Amino acid sequence: MATTLEQDAAALFQRALKEDHLALVSALKLTVPAGDLADALKREIKPDQVISQAWMNALTRPTYDLLDARKMTCPELMSNHSYTQFFATLFESTKDRASKHALLHGLTSAGQHTHALKAFNRLDKLDAFISYFQNYLATVTAQNTAHYLSETGSTRDLTPASLEWLDKLDLDIPANFTSKSYGDSSGLSYKIWNLSRFQMNIAQVGAVANELGLDIPTAKRIGGGPVLVTNAALANAYMTEFARIDAGLGAWHQENFPRYLPLLADANSRDELVARGGIRVKPSQTNEYQYGFGTEERKTATNPSHAFSPINPADDLDPKAIRLSMSLLSLQQISDLIKSDNQQIVLVPAEQLQALVIEPTEPPDALRVAMRYHRPELLITDDYNVYSNALTDIPTSLYLRGYDVKHSQYQSLYLYSTLWHDPVYPSCFVSPAEIEGLTNNLTRNGIVDADSENLLISELAQLSVAENVANAHAVLQGVTDKIGCTPAVSFRGSPEFMKALAASKIPTTEPGGMADIKGNNQEWFTSSEGKRVGACLGSVGYDDGLLKLSIPELLTKGCRMKDSASDDVKTAKQRVLGLLDRHSLEDLVANAKTDAQFKFLHEHYDLMPLVQTLPKKFSLIVAGDNFSKDLGL
Repeated sequence: MATTLEQDAAALFQRALKEDHLALVSALKLTVPAGDLADALKREIKPDQVISQAWMNALTRPTYDLLDARKMTCPELMSNHSYTQFFATLFESTKDRASKHALLHGLTSAGQHTHALKAFNRLDKLDAFISYFQNYLATVTAQNTAHYLSETGSTRDLTPASLEWLDKLDLDIPANFTSKSYGDSSGLSYKIWNLSRFQMNIAQVGAVANELGLDIPTAKRIGGGPVLVTNAALANAYMTEFARIDAGLGAWHQENFPRYLPLLADANSRDELVARGGIRVKPSQTNEYQYGFGTEERKTATNPSHAFSPINPADDLDPKAIRLSMSLLSLQQISDLIKSDNQQIVLVPAEQLQALVIEPTEPPDALRVAMRYHRPELLITDDYNVYSNALTDIPTSLYLRGYDVKHSQYQSLYLYSTLWHDPVYPSCFVSPAEIEGLTNNLTRNGIVDADSENLLISELAQLSVAENVANAHAVLQGVTDKIGCTPAVSFRGSPEFMKALAASKIPTTEPGGMADIKGNNQEWFTSSEGKRVGACLGSVGYDDGLLKLSIPELLTKGCRMKDSASDDVKTAKQRVLGLLDRHSLEDLVANAKTDAQFKFLHEHYDLMPLVQTLPKKFSLIVAGDNFSKDLGL
C-alpha cells in the first residue's frame, strides 16, 4: 500500500527515536505533523507502557488542527494511562484557543467523554467551545445526519459521563434523523446497539431511579378530590422531557420516547385513569409458540416472558408501546411487579397526565439527564437497524426489557448468554417459568455435569480487574441462588483476570472452561501457569475425575508426579496444583500427613505464614529456606 511522504517521515522519526539518533529526531520533529506521529506511536504502544519524554516533546506543538486531534485521541492511545496524563498536561499548556477546541473535539468524537468533561472544565470560556461545536455539527449534519453520531461518539462506549457531556453541550439527535441515518452498520467493529448504548439510552432512567431510591409513581384519590400522583420525581422528569419533545425535537424523538407513563393506581383512581385512556396491564410471565420443521407436525411450547400485556383483551395496545412505557422503570421494579403478579399498573397517556395533580417534586439532575437521552428505539424497531450478529451481545438485556428474545427474527439469540453483563440480571428471573428455564439450561434434571450448559462470564472492558472479579462472584452467586447449585462456568478474559479469579477462590467446582477474550494471549493459556490457573477455574480437559478428588487424594496424586516425566504428566501435575489452589493454605497443611506431602507443599506454596503449625522438622526447613531467601543466598 502506498504511503504519503508524511507517513514515511513519521516512520523514519520512529526509527531514529528507537536507535537514539538524536540529531535526526530533532531535525524531523517539526517536519512531521503531530497526527502522523500519533499514528506511529499508536502502532507500537502497549497499554501499560510509559510514554518517553522524547515522544512527549515530539507531540507537543504550539498549534493543532482537527486532523491532528482526531489521531491524538484515538482509543489505542487514550487507553494508556501514561499517555492520558501527558494529554491532559498538553491540553492545559496549549495556549491557542482553536487548538484547544480541536483537541476537545477530538476527545468528543472518539467517545472519550470522561476526559472531555475534565478538559472542558479547564477552558477559560466554556460557551466559546459550545458555540464552536454546535456550529460545526450544524454544518456537517446538514450534509449527512449520520455525522451527528460520529462527531459526538454517541454510539460507542457510552457512560453516564457521556450523557452529562452531551447535556452540557445541549445536544440532541437532529430533528430530521431517521433509521437510514445510521448508515452502513454491518461492520463488526461498528455495533450501534452494544451493551453500553443499551444501558445509557434504555436502562439508565431505571438505574438512576433505583440508585436514588425512587418509587414507581402512584395514583391516589383522596375523598372526592382529583387523582393525585405521588412519588412523583419520575413523573415530573417524564413530563418535562415529553414537553421538550412535543415542542419540536422531530419525528424520531416522537416515535422513540414513551407515550405512556406507568402508574400504580389504587381502586379509587383506576376507573378514572382508564376513562382518560389509561391501559391496565399485567405480567405475561409466559408466551406460547409453535415449532416444527418441514413436514413435521406443528407443536406448541411455552417460553418464559418478562413482558406485560393488557388485562382487557379489548385494549389493543401495541406490545412495542408497552415495552417503551415499562422501560421507564428499573429492572428491580419490573421484577417485583412480575413476582407479585401485580395488576395495579395503569399506563397513562402523557396528554392525560396534565389533567392530574402531580406532586411538584423537582427531579434530581441525574434523572433529568437520563430522561433526556432515554430513547429505547431498539425495543420497538423490528429490523433494529443493525447487523444481526451485533444483537448477540445483548439478548439478556433485551429479554429483561420485555422483548421475546427466543423468537426474534434472529434465531441465534440465546437468552442466557449475557447474564454476566450485570450482577442484577440473575435476580431479575423471578417467575416460576423463568427460574425453570434457567435451571433447565444450566443443569440436567437439576444436576450439573459435563453435558450441562456452562454459565458464561466474560471480562468487561469498562471495568477494572478487581471490579470484574467482584462482578463474576455476584453473577455466579445470583445464578446459584436461583437454580439451587453452583453451575459450571466458562470464563473469558485476559490472563490478569483469570489469575485474579483463581486467587479469589471463586466457587466453581464443576467442569468449566477458560478462554482468551481476544486471542492475543494464547501462549500464556497453554503455559504451566495457565494450566494451573485453568484447573483452579474448572478447566481440566478430559480428566474430569480430578474434580472429584479430596485434598488428601490430590496431595497423594501430586506427590507421585515427577517434573521430569512426560508432558502429559506435567500437565496433570499443574492441574492437581490448580485444584489444590481452590482451598486455603490452612486446609492444605491440615490434610498433609506424610513427609512427601509436606515436601510437596513446601515446593509449591509459601508455608512461612503457617510455620508454627508444621511438624518440627519441616518448620525448621521452611524457616531456614525463608531465611536464606531473605539473605539472597
